[in-house]
Amino acid sequence: MKQTLIRSSWTPGCLVLIAGLALASCDRESDTSRAVTSASQQLSAMSGSGSAPAPDAVRTRVYTKVAGELKAGAASGEGAERAAAHQLLAATKIGLGEEHAVAADDVEGTILRHLGAVESAITRWSVASSIAAAAESFDASAQMARVSAAKKDKDAVKARESDRLAALGKQLADLRAKATDKAAQADAKLAEHSRLMGTTTQMSATQAEPIVERANLIRMQGERLRLEAGRLEAEADLIQPQFDEVKTIVAQLTKQRADLDATEADLTAQASAARAEAKAARDAATMIATDIHRMVGEIDRLRSEDLAAAYDKADRQYGEALAAAREASKEPRSGGGKASLGAANLALAESAWRRATGTQAYLRTLRSLATVQPALPNAASYRSALATLAADRKASLEKATESLGAARDAFAGVQAAPAVRERVDALTAMLDDAKKLANNERLDASSPLAPPAWLRSAESAPGATPQSALDDLLAGTRSLAKAERACQDKFGKGMAAVLSAGGGMGAMIGPMLANAGPGIEGMSPDALASITADDFTWNVTGNTATATYPGVPEPIRFTKKGDRWTLDLPGMSGMPISPEMMASLMQSMMAAVETWAGEVESGTYQDEAAAGQGFMKKLSGLGGMFGGFGG
Repeated sequence: MKQTLIRSSWTPGCLVLIAGLALASCDRESDTSRAVTSASQQLSAMSGSGSAPAPDAVRTRVYTKVAGELKAGAASGEGAERAAAHQLLAATKIGLGEEHAVAADDVEGTILRHLGAVESAITRWSVASSIAAAAESFDASAQMARVSAAKKDKDAVKARESDRLAALGKQLADLRAKATDKAAQADAKLAEHSRLMGTTTQMSATQAEPIVERANLIRMQGERLRLEAGRLEAEADLIQPQFDEVKTIVAQLTKQRADLDATEADLTAQASAARAEAKAARDAATMIATDIHRMVGEIDRLRSEDLAAAYDKADRQYGEALAAAREASKEPRSGGGKASLGAANLALAESAWRRATGTQAYLRTLRSLATVQPALPNAASYRSALATLAADRKASLEKATESLGAARDAFAGVQAAPAVRERVDALTAMLDDAKKLANNERLDASSPLAPPAWLRSAESAPGATPQSALDDLLAGTRSLAKAERACQDKFGKGMAAVLSAGGGMGAMIGPMLANAGPGIEGMSPDALASITADDFTWNVTGNTATATYPGVPEPIRFTKKGDRWTLDLPGMSGMPISPEMMASLMQSMMAAVETWAGEVESGTYQDEAAAGQGFMKKLSGLGGMFGGFGG
């Protein structure tokens, strides 16, 4: 994705148009007029039917050859012929400059991806450092002291109660033993009484009398023994509840002492885990800081080498175009001289604007690097780079303003094409807004430089819990599934093919959305339609959370930043915005998908090309990253 907001549109077809205007000024055959004629024919052949631009290598080769021929022809020509050659030479130089401008755009896109990775790394640095600080602050010494004191108290109480239990147990055992012995003696006496009485059955009364008296005496002894056994049992029964109560107390104290041991072991494990977590988080933060420094170094290299070279080459061509346009404007009969001056100055203005906006993107990231807390190891170097970058941005804006003013002055005397006027007006508005930003003035919401709606409303966007963040994901995947079904039903093609048919950035957005849907991996669209976040199994630990569901191969992960939970997107490291901003943007994007799917279902679009273009227009309305995608 390229960050360029406006682009010069010097295509071979445009150059052929300029060639036609130039030829109209040539009224006789000469070396110069022949050079102009040859140049126009070559440019016309390169543009062909105009349905598609020629390959880069072809355009560069033709532009270079034509520029050489025109330069030679212009040097030998006079009057209107010379002006026509210079006019066409200026347009050709602008075309050559655009080749380098495209290269600059490609480098800017690479830098934006690096900036996105840096922004993501800044968040990870902050999280890792916070985790390390929290883990390092864990101190269990006070709790360990309290547990140790409680263990001593429990041991003392348990010792007393254990002694009491032992005494009661001995007393109870003695009473039960004595009662058992008395009962046994009583049973023996009563058995002896029965035996003696049995011997008297064949005796006379006189013979049985002494035996009966003896048996009755033995029975009376047995009854007394039985009463003594009952008394002892009753005494034991009185002591039994005390014994049971003390036994329960000792058991409770034993469990409480074991719980204190477990608490002590858990605190020891927590302290060890905290030390390990602190080390791991610190090591991770150090690696992140090293990665950030490496990525910033790569960004600086790209800016100072590849990007600077591309812009310098483009501006050199634009400068040569401006010189040729000035030569063309010296001929009073040449009406195209001023238009060439305007076009060259506009190309220079747009190039300077692109430099300024690219620098502004880097400035935003550098400010984050310089101010993130805790501070990064190289924060001082990031702060020192801010002043230099701010000066570069200011110089680029001043150059854009100066060149734009010259372009407007040149176009004031000619009838410029509507597309050119629109470019001038757009750049004028953006430069005016850039000045307001520099002065901390408020921008109108419609300004191209104003924060987009999804960014302004991010503070109040959903995501207060990981469950609500997952609900957002489920809603988005349901919208994608709906759009996929609508495209298949109406056009017999998938969503990716329909968006690609719309042309432009749809060829990139279509496959991206198709790969993101129509649902969570492992879940069918029908399953998505019937479940909510509450149906998942959640594991929330601090600032991270995971959600699992039967059939989904990998846990869905979430991270909390501030008071917002956001989905951990696998591709976020390459995006030039933070995860929470991406979450808000995706909500807006999925809302656009939902609306568009309904339009496809209702037959709003006559074919897939119109449907694809309609979707890209909806994305352009979101502003921000998708602001340049509309048709």
